[in-house]
Amino acid sequence: MLLSEAFTAFMKYQHLKNNTPATLEDYTVMLNSFISWLGDFDCSDLTAEHVNDYNLYLRGVVSLVSVRTYIRHIRVFVNFCIRKKWCSAVYEDIIIPKNPVKVVEVLTPAEISALMSVFDNGFYGLRNKAMVMLMLDCGLRASEVVTLVPDNINYAYKYIKVHGKGRKERIVPMGSALMSTLRKYFKLRPIFAEFVFCSALGAPLKRNAFKKMFHTLRIKTGIKRLHPHLLRHTFATNYLLYGHGDVYKLSMLLGHSSITTTQIYLHYANYYSFMQ
Repeated sequence: MLLSEAFTAFMKYQHLKNNTPATLEDYTVMLNSFISWLGDFDCSDLTAEHVNDYNLYLRGVVSLVSVRTYIRHIRVFVNFCIRKKWCSAVYEDIIIPKNPVKVVEVLTPAEISALMSVFDNGFYGLRNKAMVMLMLDCGLRASEVVTLVPDNINYAYKYIKVHGKGRKERIVPMGSALMSTLRKYFKLRPIFAEFVFCSALGAPLKRNAFKKMFHTLRIKTGIKRLHPHLLRHTFATNYLLYGHGDVYKLSMLLGHSSITTTQIYLHYANYYSFMQ
């Protein structure tokens, strides 16, 4: 069984699990990159050292956060091959580098004001403003914003139904400012579009379009560290910092599968409370 053949079987398994298109794309990109770098040989010859060598190679190419993501995905693939008895690589010997512990930066009030001031009332201005507000005011992930459908916005009860990681659903409240922006945007949006956020012709947004939007926002605002997850970090930290709720409610709003993941924001909130 060649690595490329094992990859095909693995992707079939992921499709059968009904994983999201984003998850399938991540596996495709990261495993193809790994096999291309390593070479296509028999799975029985695959060892943990192959993965660890690739780990070291990646550190000179991408950020450490990206290295961790690549190796986690590759380790899932290797574990699949072990279960199929196609290889005997030791799963535990595949090393995922530790992430440096650091305080996550959040946007300051002045930076938030600067960010919200760059949008006009045209189609793209309102569309982009609504997307930013969903991440900043509701804590949505970029993937959750892009895949939002009109039927999941409930204006009467002021909430959004979000399809998160692992196809898990959650309910997130929305404020009056966001609802106002969405209503203005929907007046200009093509009514036949499948997703809430689309091109002027109604086509679904691609990841590259989202990246371009943030590249433009970094230039317009001068906030060089601006990226989608920074908005989510800001939402979570401010939620705790200004006493809007406890960590358990925040965990539900963020769609975390474990409260441990959410608890790190307690440290961030304490840090910024001390800094004020």
